[in-house]
Amino acid sequence: MWRMWKAAVLPLLFMLTGCLGFRALEYRIQFADNFKTGQITITFEDIQSDNLILPEEIANADTAEHKRILKKRAGDFEDVIDMCESDEQLLDAMEQGIYLKKRYIFECNNKLHGRWEGIFSELRFDEGDSLKILKDEIYLTMKLGSDTERVETDGRLIRTDNRMTITWPKTQQNIYWKLIIKEADDSSSLINEFRAWRDNK
Repeated sequence: MWRMWKAAVLPLLFMLTGCLGFRALEYRIQFADNFKTGQITITFEDIQSDNLILPEEIANADTAEHKRILKKRAGDFEDVIDMCESDEQLLDAMEQGIYLKKRYIFECNNKLHGRWEGIFSELRFDEGDSLKILKDEIYLTMKLGSDTERVETDGRLIRTDNRMTITWPKTQQNIYWKLIIKEADDSSSLINEFRAWRDNK
């Protein structure tokens, strides 16, 4: 169940699976001199599961319900690992014009992050969304999910309820935008699962 955000951002080939979501999604693009090719970095900030362990369950850690939730969270974390290892992700990325060179997860500010790094020759978006290189500017237009709380960027942003447009001067070869998602009360970080996995590697 994809819960926290649905929007056509590079046709969500990077969509998380299972009961997963994230707090923010950041795109960084570094164009080559011709503005036709370049490097792209996509970061999922604070990957979360909606399988919550409630305070009363922590106090009764040996209950069947507590163990059931721990098992579900472990399965959610396995889905995160699969995003870094699955060939399907690589093929989906190539359909969008991206050759993924690195996929990994890491800890930052006590949260679990995921990052995808690649190169592109032509980024392909869903219908109605586009990143265009015009004569004097770079022009991005994109649909926003209803859960988008705010947008950060180093360009000029114009936002309506369900769309955003960002422009950058064509003298700027490095651009970024970040979508911050409304915080959900019924989800929590998978950082503890990541730490246990990392320590056992």
